[in-house]
Amino acid sequence: MKLRSILFAFVACGTITVDAQNYTTGNPNNETNYGYLKNYLPLKQYIDYEQYPNFKLGLAIGANDYLNNNTVKSVVNGYFTETVTGNAMKMSSNVRSDGSMNFTTVTNFVNAASGAGINIFGHTLAWHAQQATGYLNGLIKDKDPEPIADSDTTVWASMDSKDFTQEKSIGWTSDKTTYGFTTSFVDDGLLVHTTKKVNSWEVQYIVMDNIPTVKGVTYKMTIAVKGSASGNIHSKLGDWGGGANAEIPFTTEWRDVVINYTSTVNNSFLLFQNGDFVGDIWIKNIRFDKPVEGKKATRSCLVMSATAKNTEVWDNQFWIKLGSFNSGDTYEFSAEVRADKEAKASTQIHNAPGSYVHYQALGDVNFTTEWKTVTKTGSFANAGQSIAFNLSEFTGANKYYFDNVSLKINGIERVKNGSLDGTDVTSFAWKQYGGSVVNATITPDYQYVQLPQSIPLTDQVKHDTLVYAMSRWIEGMMNACGGKVKAWDVVNEAISGGDSDGDGVYDVTIRPSAYC
Repeated sequence: MKLRSILFAFVACGTITVDAQNYTTGNPNNETNYGYLKNYLPLKQYIDYEQYPNFKLGLAIGANDYLNNNTVKSVVNGYFTETVTGNAMKMSSNVRSDGSMNFTTVTNFVNAASGAGINIFGHTLAWHAQQATGYLNGLIKDKDPEPIADSDTTVWASMDSKDFTQEKSIGWTSDKTTYGFTTSFVDDGLLVHTTKKVNSWEVQYIVMDNIPTVKGVTYKMTIAVKGSASGNIHSKLGDWGGGANAEIPFTTEWRDVVINYTSTVNNSFLLFQNGDFVGDIWIKNIRFDKPVEGKKATRSCLVMSATAKNTEVWDNQFWIKLGSFNSGDTYEFSAEVRADKEAKASTQIHNAPGSYVHYQALGDVNFTTEWKTVTKTGSFANAGQSIAFNLSEFTGANKYYFDNVSLKINGIERVKNGSLDGTDVTSFAWKQYGGSVVNATITPDYQYVQLPQSIPLTDQVKHDTLVYAMSRWIEGMMNACGGKVKAWDVVNEAISGGDSDGDGVYDVTIRPSAYC
């Protein structure tokens, strides 16, 4: 964090004593060389305020450390003119997953510091990190689907999943040093290594968060797991107030273990405990399915069986052949898609299928295990003749399905037989790993279960909803501070929304410290 006109200093409290301060310090180990330090005044007394009236000497500190540790408080009050908290004034520290806000720590800190004559710098009102993501994403999620009339079957539909070979992160953990365990990510996914066999609750970690459970509904979890020896993971689906518990058995071989949980709360995390096991536990992936009423149906569609990834995301590819188009031409793409396993496909501009031109075409297309309509609009970055879908972004073998495919260039439809009700496949080609480019094949009587479809919010509704949420959060913080915080880091590390180098990470535009 870079702050204009503020010098943040870190001091060794044991080397300075001041008559006016009421706290105990020891003498330096080397009295001959460092004893003179005791004769120095507090740092802020060396500032010439007449010549430099706006000079600020600041210290970054934890709010709870300041409130609960008298030595810390005395150092801040005695030696500095300015302070800023580490995390206490960030959104995720004050806004819970249900949107409720608790500013008790902020108010206590601001009142105590300002009462001691210390200026507080507010950090931060908006940041791409440490947001209340569960709450914010919940506000803009799709509308719940309407039930299908005349439903004739119940199926397990994917609700949430995590592939630890791809998404290399977990949530909160208990103290690893104290309880003798580590977590890391290897080719097989998440690896938990434990060294102390005491109480199961000592080794704890949240493997999934913000799971959209509904109280009273039974969910099916499938976990791919193995251990260096046989054992059990003690699990809870819920929150810190309670939840549904279950034992997850594992052996030394990979197994897909299925566990049913009846949720006791809305919106859950999945907590694992295995402090009573010594050794290694590997977790490859976890999937939650929910029961859904549906209707049996058939449709004509393209079905492509992609092999497991060998080396590249384009090991398996699907193409829509369009004829020539130019750089800057506008496109409107839509299709109904699904896959046997949740995945994404990046897209490229090609000339003939397999003749690569440019990495940026339509952006990523996301597949779920339910039929979903995806839409993409924009302008082509390069001229070309076809659009390639890379079907090996997901590393495992998978089946991908396309129906009702449309791609308009400058408003003119270029896809032939996009409904896939006829036999014409001249607009479609694909390649399985190790094979050559061939025409895609229409499956005329693909059987599936028609499920209720969620209804996406419009971009304008999402915009208005997030503006409301941010306004509510900022207003709450301003009220909590009571006008005593005069300078704010309003936006920290603003991102551009663009990805100029195609690495999948938005470009950082500026790192401002904006005052208001």
